[in-house]
Amino acid sequence: MNNTIENYDINCALFVETKTKAEDSVQYKDWSIVRHDGNIINHNIRGGSLAQIHPSLGMRKRNAPRINNPLNDSIHFIIPIENNELHIFLIYNHPTSYLEETILNMAVNYKYSLIIGDFNINNSKKRRNLNNFLQRSSFSMAETPPTFIMPNNEDTTPDLILFSPNMKNFIENIDVIPDLGSEHLSIILSLNVDITMKLDKFY
Repeated sequence: MNNTIENYDINCALFVETKTKAEDSVQYKDWSIVRHDGNIINHNIRGGSLAQIHPSLGMRKRNAPRINNPLNDSIHFIIPIENNELHIFLIYNHPTSYLEETILNMAVNYKYSLIIGDFNINNSKKRRNLNNFLQRSSFSMAETPPTFIMPNNEDTTPDLILFSPNMKNFIENIDVIPDLGSEHLSIILSLNVDITMKLDKFY
């Protein structure tokens, strides 16, 4: 993973469903860290989110939205851009859970917002709720290459990028990189802003 960050010149790496425990070390060089360790449910660790951010980006942690289902997970942090702040919400939505609309509703409060992660859009109700959010908020869903490589769901895309209207002109490129040992491909999102960043989501 570290080689991937360096080979692709990544400045911000995002991970969901990390299943980390408090005692696990996740430090990478001198980068800033935002983490939420997994929840213990029936003696198993579920969820968990992690962001590793290059210090030049000036990251600051913010309170995450309230999560209704312990199977789900989210973290929230900001990076200064364009004399303002880019709010980044990293989300994991369990396949059996409804969408966490508290996350979506918080993101609309900011001029520059990204919602990134594994939404597990696997049923009609979730898709309908997501479409309703996009319509009422003017957020858009990025065109993302297929990321799921499991044989039973090959060429589907549970991993989504939603962005506020003011982010549209800053999105430079979206691509995937080879599998790093999971059933998901990783997404690279390149933004053309005052500080050019690459956002990456691994499993």
